[in-house]
Amino acid sequence: YIDSVKTYIHDSEENFNDLIKYFKENDLENYAILVHKLKSESRYLGLNKLADMAFEHETKSKEKDLNFRVITDYIKTAVRF
Repeated sequence: YIDSVKTYIHDSEENFNDLIKYFKENDLENYAILVHKLKSESRYLGLNKLADMAFEHETKSKEKDLNFRVITDYIKTAVRF
């Protein structure tokens, strides 16, 4: 479990930067793929609130709804230990 947490934290900066990039580029297909990954990994680690937020973003991005807020700053704060 600890190794999974370390990997999650290590990969988070690149993943979150990619989320911002995809969102700014209106690339909702890749945004949805990456946020799905975030949802699954967060749920596995017990970060359920974060996983729920990622699920909402996954759903909205698949609906092509650009009226949702990017959660990157919140996520960065949430995963700091």
